[in-house]
This record gives sequence, structure tokens and C-alpha cells, in this order.
Amino acid sequence: MRVLDFFIESINSNCHFASYPCRSLADFKAGKCNTCGTGCANMGYDSNNGHPHHGTYYLSTNGNRPFCKP
Repeated sequence: MRVLDFFIESINSNCHFASYPCRSLADFKAGKCNTCGTGCANMGYDSNNGHPHHGTYYLSTNGNRPFCKP
């Protein structure tokens, strides 16, 4: 149910929950995917901004409010 908290925060916050394109979770956790490369995607209310993204994207969140990491 945390997804509801994320979505509400994406509406009420200036933070955009930026996610990064990455081949795997292991690569993301190893810090290999910390730039936008082919383009970052936002999660939540600003998820599309009129530009569809395809592929696998990862992001980190905080364990408590605020969840979004700028």
C-alpha cells in the first residue's frame, strides 16, 4: 500500500521521483545507473509528461516521509 503514499507525495511535492534506466537491479545497486543516459522517467503524477518511456527503470526512496529522494 506504500504506492498510495508515493503517488500522493508526487502530487503534493516538488520532488519528481526520478527513475534511471538500468539493465538490472544489481547494476542499479552497484551505482552503475545514476545518470539519465537515454532519458530518465518520473514516477507518480508526473510519470509521463507526454513522453512515453520504454525499458526498465529503477529509483530509490526513503523509508519514511518524505519518500522522494531529490
